[in-house]
Amino acid sequence: SPNADLLFKQSIQCLAAQNKDPSLKQLAHEMTTRPSGFVDAGDLLSGVDSYCAFYTVPTTGWRIAALFPKHELFKSSRELNQKLIAIAIMGVLLLIAVSYLVALSFTKPIKLLAKATRKIGTGNLEVKTPGTDRRDEIGGLALAFQAMQNSLSDYISRLTKATAEKERIESELAIAANIQRSMLPAILPTIGERQDLDVCALMQPAREVGGDFYDFFFVDQDNVCIAIGDVSGKGVPAALFMSVTKYLVEATVSSEHKLDVALKQVNSLLLRNNEECMFVTIFLAILNLKSGLLTYANCGHNPPLLIVPGASVRPLSEATGPILGVIEDPKIWTESCRLEPNSIILTFTDGVTEAFNSSDELFGDDRLVKSVSSAGDKSVGSVVNEVMTNLKLFCGDCPQTDDITMLALKFSPKQEPH
Repeated sequence: SPNADLLFKQSIQCLAAQNKDPSLKQLAHEMTTRPSGFVDAGDLLSGVDSYCAFYTVPTTGWRIAALFPKHELFKSSRELNQKLIAIAIMGVLLLIAVSYLVALSFTKPIKLLAKATRKIGTGNLEVKTPGTDRRDEIGGLALAFQAMQNSLSDYISRLTKATAEKERIESELAIAANIQRSMLPAILPTIGERQDLDVCALMQPAREVGGDFYDFFFVDQDNVCIAIGDVSGKGVPAALFMSVTKYLVEATVSSEHKLDVALKQVNSLLLRNNEECMFVTIFLAILNLKSGLLTYANCGHNPPLLIVPGASVRPLSEATGPILGVIEDPKIWTESCRLEPNSIILTFTDGVTEAFNSSDELFGDDRLVKSVSSAGDKSVGSVVNEVMTNLKLFCGDCPQTDDITMLALKFSPKQEPH
């Protein structure tokens, strides 16, 4: 016992009975009933938390017991635990530091790449793409961004050139449209102060320039010529072919008062070098202002409408000849009729009757006739405007697919023609 006063002077049983300590009694019981053992003695014998190891000496039967203070017994293990805990903490800190460095090695180039990408997004295509020298996934991503940057730069360069070219073409088309409009006659200044004639015309191309045309000119003092035509196709080629046709018609009619001869000459001239195989439909007429005699020829064009006050609207003639610019020496004939006072001739192209709405319905001849059925006492300007108003209401938001052209003439002699 740590207490020297008890050595060989006091038994553990007596000590347990004296202290009336059941735990000490249990310890005494263990030591006297078992040959050997190692038990937790707590602080019963020494006042210090200890373990008790006992053993029976075979020759004497004595029990030898020794107390081991726990703090001494576990001193080395506690030191080892403390070392292990310290090592573990250091390992965790080292792992955190390594993880941070590894993460930084990935996130830093990505941040730099994101920064460069934002600059590219603002239009700065000269910025250098970082990370292209790496041989890992980040390097592959940087190379992909660099390829995208080069492609984007090339695309913008080509787009800039294409935009400039488009603007140039649009500017040229606008000039061409102005030239085309200037080629068409201004009706009112041409008529001047005449009271026996009223003419109105309208051309609305489907594109910047179109292939339709109309013409109005005096052959001589008593004869006025009207013409309307529709060239195959649309756009610039049709506009060029239209301009040639218009001047050919005006030149040949001025020199040849016979319409069939003039149109055959126009056809012959159009056939020359017509490698694109373009053609034109034409309605051509000459009105004698003294007699009211209208002589006309139709080469594949829509028959004009004849509007006579007090009578139903009807086509001038259903018969048409061949289109021009396709065959040599076509068979062209002329017809004639005498216009009654205040009669209106409405000529038009197929862009009027073949306009369609959202239900794919055509405007058609019937709707055109209905639009002008009450126009006998109106001016030609009112007639043309009435048709255009009904046409726009019919088509709605549908895009225009063909050129729309109309020319209307009203014959109002001061005295009865003879």
